[in-house]
Amino acid sequence: MANEVKNVNTLTHANMKNVNTLTDANIKKLNLLEYTGVISLTVTSLDATLSGNSTRHWGLSQAYDPDTNQVIFCYGDNNNSDYATCIVMAADKSHGSAVVFSTTGSAYHTGATYNTDDDRLMVAYLSSGDSVSGANAYKIISGTMGTKTVTFGSPTTIFDGSGGHGQADGTDIASYNPASNVCLVAIEKGDESGDPNYVYACTVDTSDDSTDVGTGVEFVDTTIERFQLTYDPDAEKTVLIYDNGTEISARVISAVAEDLGITLGSASDYSVNSDPAGGGQNGGTWAVYDTGNNTHHVYMYDGSNYVLNYFTVSGTTVTWAATAKEQVAQSATNACRGVLYQHNRNKLMTYGHTSSGSGTFEFDIYTFDGTDYTHDSTTGSTTIEASFGGLHTYGASMDGVDHSAFGYGMVFSYNEDLGGSGGHLRAVGVELGD
Repeated sequence: MANEVKNVNTLTHANMKNVNTLTDANIKKLNLLEYTGVISLTVTSLDATLSGNSTRHWGLSQAYDPDTNQVIFCYGDNNNSDYATCIVMAADKSHGSAVVFSTTGSAYHTGATYNTDDDRLMVAYLSSGDSVSGANAYKIISGTMGTKTVTFGSPTTIFDGSGGHGQADGTDIASYNPASNVCLVAIEKGDESGDPNYVYACTVDTSDDSTDVGTGVEFVDTTIERFQLTYDPDAEKTVLIYDNGTEISARVISAVAEDLGITLGSASDYSVNSDPAGGGQNGGTWAVYDTGNNTHHVYMYDGSNYVLNYFTVSGTTVTWAATAKEQVAQSATNACRGVLYQHNRNKLMTYGHTSSGSGTFEFDIYTFDGTDYTHDSTTGSTTIEASFGGLHTYGASMDGVDHSAFGYGMVFSYNEDLGGSGGHLRAVGVELGD
């Protein structure tokens, strides 16, 4: 959209704050002329005490419902026996009361995603010390959205852990594929030799909001449970990115809703020994999909530096960029590293914390032209919160969904160091600007 407005009452658009109470971001036309304002880099605190308690909040994840324009924040509530809990926020930053959706164990991991075909929230979660199996089980539950609330159906067990505990990467265990209308869930199965990692396809029965789970398929035989799931809308496939024990690897998942069957493409390994930069139980999102350039970005440690690099997908084939394309992260990397992508600005940010104790939660901005990264050195590092004790974001990517209509840029939650007594659950929006 071209900017055909030069000034209003002698003011240039750079100097206008609002017109008839509308900010420039919300003005489409003035006197029938196309108008594009200046979108500034902005960090907005949506709620600094989201849950209402200052204890630990486990396994953070969030999902976006485009039909009601609401964000759902999920976590395990240490103030209430670590039960799986969610809070729904409207675009005006108001939110409803906490909704507890599981009381059978400790929800140290949650993976929230929104099923746009069936209009249902789906949440995979860990039920540690599950009261039914007596082990670390993984379950999934589906629910119908209301105004700042969710009504859930009954949960379905994915893996009961009775023959060996289930584990997973706390930052990403579930992702929705709208092309096949399935939610894919990745976990580690502890009941087999070597504790291999499996992926499962799940669908919703909208008659009662129950969830059907298919037979799991092994995607890597390793005791390391570090993986991300990113949906590629151009290929209409979900991609598994994971640590195979030596380097980062990726493979395409094809799933069918009718029989919940899964077919895996061939694994494609990064060319050097590498580890996820985020992930685990305490890190952040470490892989995102770039819709502007049809590219998957991976945040990793290459043996020397924390770096961004990328791959593309054609059919079921994954092709990695050369190591020469690596972009060294400029944000702090001391603790809880992660990467996010803002769809409507076509920009990336890496984030981290300056200290393992009290320090600054900050981020840096990058653009990508389809081949090379460019760090925004003029802006440099931007603070989200200073004098902050530790940092945990877990799954901050909103399942890779464009939620720009909600406002505030990229919306996610974070919490203080879980090694201590925890702290208030924060919700924040980061707008990277034009």
